[in-house]
Amino acid sequence: EPVPRDPGPARPAGSSLYARIGGVYPIALFVDRVVDALLDDERVGLPVDTQKRNEASLKYLFTELVCSICGGPEVVTSRDHDETKLLVPRSAWRIFIATAEVAADHLPRATRGS
Repeated sequence: EPVPRDPGPARPAGSSLYARIGGVYPIALFVDRVVDALLDDERVGLPVDTQKRNEASLKYLFTELVCSICGGPEVVTSRDHDETKLLVPRSAWRIFIATAEVAADHLPRATRGS
């Protein structure tokens, strides 16, 4: 049997930002990079624990949120629970934005803010 030319996931249809970015996989990579960088940056000091606020849960829930905001089909499952938010301190907001800009280097240029 012939192998498909591109066996990867199909690009989502439509004109939403979610579709233009390429769906959940590029967004998940973006979130992975952002969360890793923020957790490693002592100036930011994201609060984590070994139960509800850990690296894996922050990445999963932030991916849900970004996908939903971008027009994807993901449902935000924990919208109003503080333990699922990144809780970036106001003083570190510029660091967050700079980190997000670097983390977005794999996304199509037309979808990036600058």
